[in-house]
Amino acid sequence: GAVLLSGVDMNVTGPFVWMVQLFSPATRGPAEAPHSTPAPGLASIGAERALAIAAATYPDGVLSGVTMPDGETGVYLVSRRAVPGLSAFWSERTVTIDQFSGAILEVRDPAKRRSAGEAFLDWQWPLHSGQAFGWAGRLMVFVSGLACPVIYVTGFRMWWRKRRTKTTSNLHAPNR
Repeated sequence: GAVLLSGVDMNVTGPFVWMVQLFSPATRGPAEAPHSTPAPGLASIGAERALAIAAATYPDGVLSGVTMPDGETGVYLVSRRAVPGLSAFWSERTVTIDQFSGAILEVRDPAKRRSAGEAFLDWQWPLHSGQAFGWAGRLMVFVSGLACPVIYVTGFRMWWRKRRTKTTSNLHAPNR
């Protein structure tokens, strides 16, 4: 159920956030992604500098990912997991950095939540990916991913047996 619900969030974010806002009015709207402001004659600060800026401001945790800017308005995303003092189930902080100025545009972590709806929305990716509950969560996501092919194969086998039984019984039926 959680994987399905989080999948809906990822595919139709606007309506999903609107539904959450019905129950938790203080929830943020669909996030407008932060973007870099291109500066004429200025080159990108580079990944090493972006990492250094994020580490200088938020040194805790283990580096878990760096996303490079996509185009002129793209940003660096620096993620650290196992950040002390954050949620026991989701301890990842992501820092968004302008690729030209090096300014920190946004910080996303569980400590920045403002409402229950905000917490619910922030939980969608950790639930969907299995990060939320460590290896047990990953195993649950893996098993739920196997459910569709197992149901398909089981249904096909049942149909095939029924079809074969019907064909066999027609062969053995007395002619009238």
